[in-house]
Amino acid sequence: MIIFVAVLLGVINGPLINFIQNMGYQIAQPDMVRDYLLGTAYAVFLFFGILFWPVPNHHKQHLMRLWLVRCLITLGFMLFYEGHYGLDSFGYYQDSTANIFPASVEFGNNTAIVGYITWWINHNLMIFDSFHGIKVVFSFIGFLGCYLFYRGCTMYLKKDETKLLYFFNLFPSILFWSSILGKDPINFFAVCLYSFGVLGWISLRRFYFIVPILAGILIAVTIRPWTGLILVAPLVLLNIFKLKSASGKIVSIGILVGAFLFTSDFLTKRFAVSDSEHLVTATNSISHSWSYGGSAQKVPEFKNAWQMLQFAPIGAFTALFRPLPGEVNNPFGALAGIENFCLLFLFIRGVKRTKLKLFFQDPAMVWAFSLILFWSFVYGFVSYQNLGSAVRFKLQVLPILVGAILFLNYHRKYRDVRPSGVRQ
Repeated sequence: MIIFVAVLLGVINGPLINFIQNMGYQIAQPDMVRDYLLGTAYAVFLFFGILFWPVPNHHKQHLMRLWLVRCLITLGFMLFYEGHYGLDSFGYYQDSTANIFPASVEFGNNTAIVGYITWWINHNLMIFDSFHGIKVVFSFIGFLGCYLFYRGCTMYLKKDETKLLYFFNLFPSILFWSSILGKDPINFFAVCLYSFGVLGWISLRRFYFIVPILAGILIAVTIRPWTGLILVAPLVLLNIFKLKSASGKIVSIGILVGAFLFTSDFLTKRFAVSDSEHLVTATNSISHSWSYGGSAQKVPEFKNAWQMLQFAPIGAFTALFRPLPGEVNNPFGALAGIENFCLLFLFIRGVKRTKLKLFFQDPAMVWAFSLILFWSFVYGFVSYQNLGSAVRFKLQVLPILVGAILFLNYHRKYRDVRPSGVRQ
């Protein structure tokens, strides 16, 4: 409601109208004020819709506050971002206004798939060709993802920790990048849904958690097909590590092999990779294709698999913890640098104060860190050469990374553990 009042004041105030129009000059929308008002109205509708969510009543007041904050970012701060950068979201929006979706939608063409989702939202949810309305829907998808991940954490912790709900929702990179119009909120939601299922299964051992796990993997694979192997492999390793029956381990290995074959088949067709030599060539080409923009840096040439393996730890570190302060000299880079420095500090602190034996006894930590390692190994090859893109790519695993680091540092199971020789 506060946003709605603010917008009405903005309509009365000429300079604010001019600001909205100026920041939206790249959007193919002749009436930007009407567009913005429609987006705000949709945000208000979703705000009151939280009252009817099938969730505990004491969560609703917190969710309404957090949705209000998210809308201030989506309909406020993000205007600066849209006014200064050329974004894929402008193309998605333009396609969404067509009577018939102009592209061919098929598996593997993730840009067309997201474009079709945008088109469907515009034509079926009474958006009335509002760019900001569609953006609010995408932001809401990211908001749902945050809540699902939080509910997974409450099952793992076996209690409500409302401060975690606020922490995950207000973590700067999660709040911003899961609110944009594009692939990221959908992929973020998919990973959060998958994580909800995994944490529920680990905590309660109920078979029905296979539904959110499979649904999350399916959505993620639709948006980025190579993430299937990244999401499946940690589950298989966890089952092999924990299951005692030989048949269960054989089934788990079979699932992993199936995911590997599926991913390999897709990569073979998409990037014309037929053997290890072509894999090195394709990886080298993809890595260098991202070396552009103000935050770009030079990536080494990969001539063989050994050079790729040597680079992998550097790339993985970059994917997870860069840019650091001073590496990208713009407002977004500065904020990301501070955020990454804090994450790196807490990660080192958490690892130093945790005994390896206790870590491997916790299936949630085994799953979380194995997934982070798989993801960082793959994305290190595309994150290293463009630190600006690295911030956005990391959204996929950021709630898992943040959650795992927090648990290592502050969960009672780990909090009082110190290496030998360190004063208690």
